Amino acid sequence: MRNWITPAWLVLGLLAGPAAGAALEHTARPITFGVDAKGEEGDQNYSQVILFTLPETTPGPLYLRLFDPEVGGQHDELHQEANTGTRFRFYGGDLDLEGLRRPVPTQEAIQSGDLLAERQYLSDPLLDGQWVTLASFRPEQGKATPEGRLFKLVVEGLEGNDGNAFEAGISRGDKANLPPEGLRLFSYAPTVHVPKLPNRLLEARFLVPRNAKALSVRNFDLDGFPLSLELPEGSKGALRSSASGEWAEQRVEFAPGETGDYASLVMPTRAEANNDVLFHLVDEQGVLLPFELPMRLHPKNARPEPRVVTTILGDCREVVFDATGSIDPDGDNLLFRWFFGDGEQGEGNPIRHAFPAAGRYQARLLVQDASGTVGSRSLLELPITLNLAPEPVIAAPAVAAPGTEVDFDGSGSKDSDGKILDYLWDFGDGSRASGARVQHRFNYPGNYRILLQVRDDSKSPCELASAQQRLTVNAAPVVDAGPNRIGAVGEALLLTPREVYDSDGEVTDYQWDFGDGATAWGREVRHAFERPGVYRVTLRIRDDSGVANDIAEDSLRVVINDPPQPQGRGPGRIVAVGEELAPRARRLASALRAGGASVVVPLRPQAVRKQFQAASSEGARRGPGRPTSCVPACSSRRSTRSCSPAGARGCATSTPTSRTNWASRGGNSTVSGRSNRCDGAR
Repeated sequence: MRNWITPAWLVLGLLAGPAAGAALEHTARPITFGVDAKGEEGDQNYSQVILFTLPETTPGPLYLRLFDPEVGGQHDELHQEANTGTRFRFYGGDLDLEGLRRPVPTQEAIQSGDLLAERQYLSDPLLDGQWVTLASFRPEQGKATPEGRLFKLVVEGLEGNDGNAFEAGISRGDKANLPPEGLRLFSYAPTVHVPKLPNRLLEARFLVPRNAKALSVRNFDLDGFPLSLELPEGSKGALRSSASGEWAEQRVEFAPGETGDYASLVMPTRAEANNDVLFHLVDEQGVLLPFELPMRLHPKNARPEPRVVTTILGDCREVVFDATGSIDPDGDNLLFRWFFGDGEQGEGNPIRHAFPAAGRYQARLLVQDASGTVGSRSLLELPITLNLAPEPVIAAPAVAAPGTEVDFDGSGSKDSDGKILDYLWDFGDGSRASGARVQHRFNYPGNYRILLQVRDDSKSPCELASAQQRLTVNAAPVVDAGPNRIGAVGEALLLTPREVYDSDGEVTDYQWDFGDGATAWGREVRHAFERPGVYRVTLRIRDDSGVANDIAEDSLRVVINDPPQPQGRGPGRIVAVGEELAPRARRLASALRAGGASVVVPLRPQAVRKQFQAASSEGARRGPGRPTSCVPACSSRRSTRSCSPAGARGCATSTPTSRTNWASRGGNSTVSGRSNRCDGAR
């Protein structure tokens, strides 16, 4: 912050013409007494040295000018009639600066360097309150130093006891005061005249070295006037003040943050008396430090009172700083400078700043009034916490079944710079809950957005954070096993569901239960039933949700036919090969063939009714092509025994009148084309 208040190295009275004298009432001018003055006049050595530095690049020529160099006018301190002379000597070249930094400089140090000009002044009314040019010189005639070119003005009191209050400055012109840019005036042991003025403060300004831990403040002949040490943003409080003709000294310690900037010794003026004082500032090595010149006289000034409102914006990185509520007790306009604690700074009010990241920052506001004093500033510390938003974490299943309790766990949520205070859940179905761990039951299938909002303890705009997760409440799969089926024993039936789908996933498993103890897997299966009967075939499917309602099933009925048992009825008849049977006869023949029977159609059908019935029943039991013993169910009347249908031993009756026809067809008339005669027929 050292560079914020840039010293205005003002040279008093640099305004040309009559107005120059009027400006002097705002300064404490250097004063040198004649050698006959008493010590209590405040000038212990009856001389003083003023130093000038100029930037190396300052163009010439330049002029050394003096204000009121004579003794006897209204600006001087006279005892009776003016009787004192003053000598001014101006030096460049090889100056002994180190010798001048001793508390009591040697004459060799005072007279060191190249004398560029010298003049002695006595009482001269024509010069009273006027500027005069003492010397013309070039900048390169000064001593080269890191700060620039150095020159020295030695002022010595001669005979007499009056005090000569004067002013000195360097100008770019010899008829007007045009100070070159970068001009600096200072003294290691300034003696200044404090005029009789009400409600003013003398400010002796100096730079506190950056590595200084303590300095000793010495003052001579303050006559007990109050003295304090002021820092830019605070005060070191009252210091010891010397009595008339005496020295006082006090050691002042500095904290690291109080160095590298300007400070000042402050003494109030009095309306009833002048005061001439001498100051020394001594470091821990016993070396004098410089005071800036000229020393100013300021109105009494109260420091400004900063008041700041900070607003953290929604992104938790940008902050608005507003010091509009700050006040200055003296009514001065205020300047605002902000130090944000992240290496950045800014000026103005209000101001908006974006910080690089969340975290804690120590911002500061420096408020300066328009008084121009070192103590014109106030510093306000502004701790800024840019909260790291909490990190909500949801632990919950991705899929659930309707009507089941679902566990939701937010206890894994984190807050790296605090702690989480609240957990608020929104289940997406109009229901809410609070707590780190909660349960909820969903009534209907669908996709739900689960929202968890957590709040930490920062009380900042970024105290809230949200996380969300999708949860699918599973819709059960749908299956239609297909139409009922009819099949035969041993027939391989192809079973395929009529409809299968899952509205929110995929069907992954198909399981068939055929009702006969057998099962199979797959969407399309084949199965042969070994026994006739009615079977309940169930298809069970499963989707990919893995929850309680992931299964659906449907059933169909399968009838496995029991073959019919043919029974002949009505009169028989004889037919020829290839003869078209009447519908009733065709149905009878088809039924018999289905049972594996052969039919001998007799000439007298009424005689074979019982034969058909017996033969069909036996054929169903034995199967086709396996003749059995004849069944004695034949009529004995004019009959010839032959095999009954299905190979059973039975009788078929033929009449003698038709024997020729029977023989011409192979002995027996058959339906199946196989001989039905029994080997044991009589």
